[in-house]
Amino acid sequence: NSTVSGWEQDDWRNITTPINKAARLNTNGSSQSYWLATTLIDLGTGNSYQLEFDLSLNAAGTSNPPEVTGSDDKFAVVVSTDSGKTWSASNILMLWDNTGSPNIYNDINYLGEHHIIDLSEYSGLIQIAFYGESTIVNADNDIMVDDIEIKQIPVAAPEFSINPTELDFGSVAVGEYSDSPATISNSGSDDLIITNITSTNTQFTFSPASFPVTITPGGDQTFVVEFTPLNTGTQSAGLEIIHNAAGSPVSYSMQGTGIDNNPALSFSPAVLNFGNVTINSTNELVLTVSNIGLSDTLEITGTMVSLTEFSVTPQIVSIPAGESQSFTVVFQPDTAGIYLGDLIINSNDPGSPDTVSLVGSAASQKGLIFSQDTVFQQENESYIQIVQLTGLDPLSDKIQAIQFKLAVNKNPVDNIILTFH
Repeated sequence: NSTVSGWEQDDWRNITTPINKAARLNTNGSSQSYWLATTLIDLGTGNSYQLEFDLSLNAAGTSNPPEVTGSDDKFAVVVSTDSGKTWSASNILMLWDNTGSPNIYNDINYLGEHHIIDLSEYSGLIQIAFYGESTIVNADNDIMVDDIEIKQIPVAAPEFSINPTELDFGSVAVGEYSDSPATISNSGSDDLIITNITSTNTQFTFSPASFPVTITPGGDQTFVVEFTPLNTGTQSAGLEIIHNAAGSPVSYSMQGTGIDNNPALSFSPAVLNFGNVTINSTNELVLTVSNIGLSDTLEITGTMVSLTEFSVTPQIVSIPAGESQSFTVVFQPDTAGIYLGDLIINSNDPGSPDTVSLVGSAASQKGLIFSQDTVFQQENESYIQIVQLTGLDPLSDKIQAIQFKLAVNKNPVDNIILTFH
């Protein structure tokens, strides 16, 4: 009762668009046993081929899941080694049924499934047949076969990749370290074996550092790479990775910059100008001291002023990296005149001490008072100076003239123009 007449060309999974033709067999009968056989296939000396095909089971005439009321239906892939003369159960390559086979017929995926069968034990001329059987009228289904191919068995091989593709540690203080992960992955079909890794620069190290390291297909291994700069400046290196995949060895690029880790003192403003202050009165200005270093704390170990008319608080303070501290500087003159002093700051900055210029002037409580004593101006610029007469009794004090001296560091050919309002 075996025949090929039940197999016919139809749309894969009964879907008409896009066009994709397949072999279809309707399995709903009491005495069906139909064969679909290939032509003769020459495997030569063998040992390197496999059979691949797509298989689906759908309710008859639809792309829907199959009816599962039947228990009698079977599907088998069979090989013949005598030019198709003999097809026996002993030559079944794969069997689907509902009575004990590892491959359950009613579980064939209605969306389609891809199968690969190893033919490495066969050589010479063979034929492949697809056999469908139904002995009871019950479940009305279509079994379909598509994309039948004989292919060489892919050679198992590992595939190497690393992420990220390179490492840049940025700026790291000398004597400190920064670490970053680098993950080696195996997307191949055989074990990836890392036999050795070496660094071309001792400032770049890695762990783990015990070899060989085996990475199974689909697996990965993360290495932690550390950069510990010994001196300032940009450093570069390569990790030379030796492995058993194509492209070995791999040179993995890394770079980083070593920077000074000492504290660095910066202050603002550069000059504290207190202007004119009446004798025995005070004027306060704020000096901001910052630690622009990257890691170490700035220790202010002491401050002092060159003139007793100036004072500063606080005297001793710690400033963490990236932070600032305000200092209050007070000018309190007791004698009229111009005061040019210095505020000296001692610290653990390698460039210590730092000097801040202090400028101020003092006037008596009675007389001619200028709003600013010392002014710094660029060429062709101007400024307004307010002059006040203070402490005079308009009824008893008689003023007939005002005299003042203007001292400038101008070029002899330049002119100073004074305008009074």
